[in-house]
Amino acid sequence: MIISLIAAISKNHVIGLGDRIPWHIPEDFKYFKEKTLGKPIIFGRATFESIHKMKGTNPNTGSALPKRKNIIITRNDGYRADDCIICASLDDAINAAKNYVDDTQEIMICGGGQIYTQAMDIVDRMYITIIDQDYDGDVFFPQWDDDKWTLTSSDRQAGYAFNIYDRVNK
Repeated sequence: MIISLIAAISKNHVIGLGDRIPWHIPEDFKYFKEKTLGKPIIFGRATFESIHKMKGTNPNTGSALPKRKNIIITRNDGYRADDCIICASLDDAINAAKNYVDDTQEIMICGGGQIYTQAMDIVDRMYITIIDQDYDGDVFFPQWDDDKWTLTSSDRQAGYAFNIYDRVNK
């Protein structure tokens, strides 16, 4: 089993502003879908709700992202979302996700900032879209130690790059 994370970040590591992504790159949404389809996806409650706000749907009555097992991390014991698994911690979410993968498959961690920070020491791979400019924001992706990661793939586009990093000697 591979534990991965996927994020789009600006040059100054912004990932969000006011429960929204501060840029609109349709190709990145397509990339996210391509990389996460058929896999368990883990995100914090605020990230789950911001996805629904972006889509214009209610997170409590809207459906989970299709063709993926959606796992939401929240400290709210009463939180419910249709077709989603609710967990209290990242460890609990990863253990729940293990029920949907075999040894060769990926679990995808999809944010937000606190979840990424908690995951940095346990993930094997990072799918990072790097946006070629700075943005104002209130949620940031954590800095990582370049000595612990190797860039294994980079697909440069106009204004951004799809990068894949694998952990060195985990």
